[in-house]
Amino acid sequence: VRQSKAEPVIILTKADLTDDYLPYILEISRVAEGVETHIVSAKTGFGLDKLSKYLVKGNTLVFLGSSGVGKSSLVNAVTGQNLSVVSDVKGTTTDPVKKAMELLPIGPVVIIDTPGFDDEGGLGELRVKKTKEVLSKADIAVLVTEDSSDFAPAEKELLSFFDERK
Repeated sequence: VRQSKAEPVIILTKADLTDDYLPYILEISRVAEGVETHIVSAKTGFGLDKLSKYLVKGNTLVFLGSSGVGKSSLVNAVTGQNLSVVSDVKGTTTDPVKKAMELLPIGPVVIIDTPGFDDEGGLGELRVKKTKEVLSKADIAVLVTEDSSDFAPAEKELLSFFDERK
């Protein structure tokens, strides 16, 4: 993870589930000072317009985070396509899903959806290794989280990477 040259961004997803974002934003600001943070809902479309600034011609965006936080739903919402399979079952994405696409009027971009960074066991370790490999190709590393009040250990690892990028 630490070899990546990616610009870090934090997305607090599932904004449709709360009306009070302030505690989450304050915690993210405390833990990842200086990292841009956005609140979005893939379900309602709230805040998605803020992500357009990262969709720059030639950029590769990698979406990272724990299982079940909404990475795949967010990827589908940002692209306006059903690139990734979405379900209520945590761990649905088992391999990085890479899509090179032409977004008009922007131009070519690459979007990569990844398995949960908290995947465990022998197979889980392989999935996390693949995620780290694709992260090394990222221009923008998008940490997707749903509750910053108690970051998972995998999210803390990613946040420490973001902290090193400051």
